[in-house]
Amino acid sequence: MGRANTLLWENLCGNWGEHLMQFLLFVPLTFVIAPVFAVERSSGMDNLILSSRNGRRKIVTAKIMSVLVASTVVVVLYLAATFIFGFLPHGSFHGWDAAIQSIPTYARSMFRWNVWQLAAVGAVWLIFTGMVYSLIICFISSHMKGRMGTVGVSLAVLFVNVGLAAMGDTVTQRLGVLVDFGLANVTLAKEVFGGYKVFHIFGMNVSYPVMAVFVLAGIAAAAVFGIYRGQKSRTVA
Repeated sequence: MGRANTLLWENLCGNWGEHLMQFLLFVPLTFVIAPVFAVERSSGMDNLILSSRNGRRKIVTAKIMSVLVASTVVVVLYLAATFIFGFLPHGSFHGWDAAIQSIPTYARSMFRWNVWQLAAVGAVWLIFTGMVYSLIICFISSHMKGRMGTVGVSLAVLFVNVGLAAMGDTVTQRLGVLVDFGLANVTLAKEVFGGYKVFHIFGMNVSYPVMAVFVLAGIAAAAVFGIYRGQKSRTVA
């Protein structure tokens, strides 16, 4: 496949798989999700709401579901915008059926996908990781007393992870798993699907993508559990 036919897909995978995406997508997402619990806590309304006849569990569940929906909408809008503005200059889908190894970033990938399959997986991965990050923000929001405090802590978590991933090879090799499964790397499709990395778990070889799914699912579950526990302690009888 000639390079002229790969530009759309290279740019698309770049928009969806580089650290810049985390700033263009996750930072706005932080401001959208931050008020979900923090605003009520700052005004003292959460005690009244949580003790209403609807019950704590139903209200917290509704909030979590609204966070997941909001996250999905924001990510889908980002995906649609980057796809449209990436497509317009080229006006062609040429190269959609080429092997992903034709894209330099994925030259060492262990997956035998076509480019369109990579784009689909990358989009789903962004939606999934956006949900996980939103649940982390939601957890922080449930323990903070103000929106800006939630934003500050959430962005600090993101920037620390990006900072660790951006350090030199010597530092990242020493930190190992902390970098591999930090938000900066585990949310990037190029890191998860662009190479060949295997972890040895209980005598079994487990690929990075499989480990990433389990780790992110564990983080999401811990965040949801923390939200429920935190709100339960604030319920007024």
